[in-house]
Amino acid sequence: MFVRSIVREEAVQLNLHQHESGSLLLSAALENPSGIVFFATNEALLGLFCEGMITLQELFEKSPSRDISILVNNNTRIYLCGHVNILLQKGDRKIYDLQH
Repeated sequence: MFVRSIVREEAVQLNLHQHESGSLLLSAALENPSGIVFFATNEALLGLFCEGMITLQELFEKSPSRDISILVNNNTRIYLCGHVNILLQKGDRKIYDLQH
């Protein structure tokens, strides 16, 4: 279930979702490979990102989940973290650099 947009800019959209189990998921656009990635997060990591302490890529890399979902052309595939090289669009930036 969609909760809210954290970053909503032309180049980057980071959206917060909540699974029916209560776990938090983020969706973000990928630079490589193309598509949208869905990955788990928690309030502590989200807080670090929202306070400008970590980059978007670091938020993704610190995901507490071992698997991620990638949506490309309405097809979803699940990957184990570390089995695919994932780069997020504008992933090297902190929240303040993304909101303008």
